[in-house]
Amino acid sequence: DIGANLGTICIPMVAAGHFERAIAVEPDPLNLRLLRTNIALNELHDRIEVVGRAAADQDGLTLSLEHSPINTGDHRISVSDAPGLQREEDRNRIEVQSITIDAIVEADEAPANETLIWLDVQGYEGWALAGAVQTLAQTPPLVLEFWPYGMQRAGSFDVLQQALTPYGTFVDLADPTARRYSIDELATLYKEIGEGGDYTDLLVMPN
Repeated sequence: DIGANLGTICIPMVAAGHFERAIAVEPDPLNLRLLRTNIALNELHDRIEVVGRAAADQDGLTLSLEHSPINTGDHRISVSDAPGLQREEDRNRIEVQSITIDAIVEADEAPANETLIWLDVQGYEGWALAGAVQTLAQTPPLVLEFWPYGMQRAGSFDVLQQALTPYGTFVDLADPTARRYSIDELATLYKEIGEGGDYTDLLVMPN
């Protein structure tokens, strides 16, 4: 669970028995404390491991995390100081450390065909997946937020496309028909949604 926030995805998934265990990755210090508290309150400390860093394309980077003043789920790795639709240029920032998804997976023993990567990092998804080259070569299923505005702010869409080249198809989870699209149609979806702030969630799969 990359960008775990307060644990609203990994905690119910594990508690309900849909997954044996989870690794929750969250860089923000306050969110991290609340995440650990929620895990403890649900008595899942032995089934959910917490990594207090930001997933990125390299290990050991010092990154700038911008804080949303109204939404703790919208803290983002800051790549641009340009004026934004949500006045991102005025946000407070703190420094956080990075880790790659490959490093997280390498330290674990779960096989790729029994693993789901859930990714919601506010437009930084491409850079997070750029640090998962070895992991993505095994094509575990992915669920990720697809937010063109956030990707434009992070300069990450081209990087996302490159990271997903091992995959064949995706499903727009907002589409009730659950149609499978070719991974090559990501650019079309990007244009359809536009950079005005709308988003969706994708399930990405091998052929």
